[in-house]
Amino acid sequence: DVAPIIDMQCVTCHGSISPQAGLDLSSYEKVFAQKENIINRINRPLGDPFVMPQSGPMSSCKINTINAWVNQGALNN
Repeated sequence: DVAPIIDMQCVTCHGSISPQAGLDLSSYEKVFAQKENIINRINRPLGDPFVMPQSGPMSSCKINTINAWVNQGALNN
């Protein structure tokens, strides 16, 4: 459930070719290593300059899916 969200919402800017801010989220291992940073950035309120994606917060459903995935151990399955 999480991979399609990351692919659609994050990889456009944070892919393997010239990732913005040096943050490459193009693989499970790279997302797993950055899971706390991702949680921090996607849970910021609208208007916060550090919210991701920069276009504005994801839907609460997508945010809740990623939060649950991290809380459950961020397993690759």
